[in-house]
Amino acid sequence: MRLAHAHAHAFALILSTVSIGSCKTRESALQADRPSGSGFVSGNPAHFQGPFTIEGPWDLDPEALQKRYNGLQVSQFGSVGIMLAPGVPVVQSGGLRPTFVRELHYQVAPGRVGIHPIPVADRKWDLLSTDPDYPQPASLYWKGYPPRVATADGTEVRGSELIDQQLRISYGFNPTDKSTPIFALAAFAHAENYNVKFSDLPLSSTHKTENSMSHLTAYLGDGITRNSPIDYHEMRWRLTQDDAVLGYPANVYILKAKAKGLDQETLIRNIHITLRLLNELNDGPVFPPNYHFDWVQTINLEETLAFYRGWLDRSWKRNPTDKVPYLDKLKSDEFYNAYCAEHLTIVLNVAFNLVQTEQGYIDIWGPDDGKKLFSLAKLRYEHRERLVRVGENFVTKELGANATSRFPSLDYTKFVPLWRLHGIQNPAGEKTINRGLFFPLATTADLISYFVEQYAAWPDVGAALSSAAILGFLPEAVKRTGIKMELYLDFAGRMVVSTIKHAASTQRFARSGDIEKAYLTYLDQVFNGIPNAQPPQPGLRQLVAPLANQAPGGAKFLDSLESQLKAKEAVDWIKANSGKDINTEAWPAFLADTKQVRNLARDIGVAVAEGTYNSVEDPETGKVAKSKNVRFYAQPSIVHLMANGLHPYASDYVEVQTVATVFDARELRNGSGPFRMLKVGE
Repeated sequence: MRLAHAHAHAFALILSTVSIGSCKTRESALQADRPSGSGFVSGNPAHFQGPFTIEGPWDLDPEALQKRYNGLQVSQFGSVGIMLAPGVPVVQSGGLRPTFVRELHYQVAPGRVGIHPIPVADRKWDLLSTDPDYPQPASLYWKGYPPRVATADGTEVRGSELIDQQLRISYGFNPTDKSTPIFALAAFAHAENYNVKFSDLPLSSTHKTENSMSHLTAYLGDGITRNSPIDYHEMRWRLTQDDAVLGYPANVYILKAKAKGLDQETLIRNIHITLRLLNELNDGPVFPPNYHFDWVQTINLEETLAFYRGWLDRSWKRNPTDKVPYLDKLKSDEFYNAYCAEHLTIVLNVAFNLVQTEQGYIDIWGPDDGKKLFSLAKLRYEHRERLVRVGENFVTKELGANATSRFPSLDYTKFVPLWRLHGIQNPAGEKTINRGLFFPLATTADLISYFVEQYAAWPDVGAALSSAAILGFLPEAVKRTGIKMELYLDFAGRMVVSTIKHAASTQRFARSGDIEKAYLTYLDQVFNGIPNAQPPQPGLRQLVAPLANQAPGGAKFLDSLESQLKAKEAVDWIKANSGKDINTEAWPAFLADTKQVRNLARDIGVAVAEGTYNSVEDPETGKVAKSKNVRFYAQPSIVHLMANGLHPYASDYVEVQTVATVFDARELRNGSGPFRMLKVGE
């Protein structure tokens, strides 16, 4: 979303996304194709250690990348090299090479990881006014496309035809049939930050706490996007940032129908209807003043469907005692502000549960309210003056001469709502958090989990750095959730003990003859570093020294962790488990061992009533509210995490697949195809 990221200072160390959350990783063809002993193996493409594959006929242009991505080389695109300091690599898996995290990559074919680049050219605008400020949609109209836009080598590309064809192919549609609807999600990425100091990973300038993704858009085909706020990216791709100085490519994802009785084309049309109503009515979604400190209120089906009903029916009062319609709250109360990914989460959760037919509305709200709401949906969809418009006629100017404002007709029998699949009897009254939603909303624990999994997993960077990342998220967790420091340290400390214990189990202590002595030496190195190593490796005490100085009893806390790991029970466990294989034994055991801790961390929000939260001040607005404890998130990278198998979702309903990465056409050239393979990071 390209907004200022208010992060904790000095030692907000390294954490907004690693393995404290319950990661449901899919089985992957990647795992079988990676040689044993090559380093950390998991189903996560970020850790794939084979070559970097550029799939398809298009190639990255070296000159454009260097100019528009801070000197980036082709083989470095989508990966980040993590350094202890300039010229000092993080030692990976006991080797001497830098750690490269393939943060933007995905599986492009069985056993191949990389990107599938596709060039696009944006639609053009003409102004209907001479407003010198940034033009709003009402002062613009679509001019259409330029005749053709040349790529770096002179190959001509027209608009979004190539990505639209690829999307239709991926959905199983006829690629040349433009009457077939398209829907995709696209996550925009900051690929220019490709070398980062470990201690700088949490800084807003690196975007790593967001997996380098800072905006999520809905793509409707023909170069048209939908966003929050509604005029963001001018309803088109906008694959540049900072006045076109830097590239801003986007990974593109499809939602492929899987549920029995769910027709793909019907699903897409249902999403289109829902998206237009939620995005275009009432002047569009309200963007929060600080999206990193924003509540997600639509945490269950009851809240989600109430949001939709209030958005549709301007007169509806949710409670009989309310003095104003619910829409007034949705538009004025910060609780209901929605940043880009949160807005699209609401859209999808409504679209997956509400069939946009009269019977679909009756199924949820009963015959009287259901019929009334469906009539309102048709009226507000078709009445152009009540929609956010571009120029004189929103529909025809944007979508072309063949577009219609008539409410589309859907076949009710070809759509099974998600709530039925999950056995929910009363969706409008379903209060269970996450039940019936497309994906479980992320928590602060999940943010920590995914950050560590991506950038600081102990099989990659070692136990000291991984533990420092977990502890270093303390300032951010306190700021975001209001959790008291003591409670955070309780579960973080358990994670650190588990991290070091399982990392130690991969060492070959048995070869030394005295397992206990070798283990204690290892612990000393984890806590105090290896100053004589080449390059020298810092220990946990050195890495978290700023935090230990800030936190009351910080030094004693580290002492207590070390004491637990030296206790007889821990030593006996190491003696019984020394020499474990990282990939098949130690890492899976670590995830299983920490399941209780991860669940505890996820449920921290329920402790509000027990007084375990502090009052929290929004660092940007300065407002203090006792309920301003951000418990749930739908970050822009959430779809990327789902597609790569980290974040769970309703995979029995749809499958999330990464299809391509779209670039400004000027950044690509016509390559040899169908793919080329490079060594990562060189």
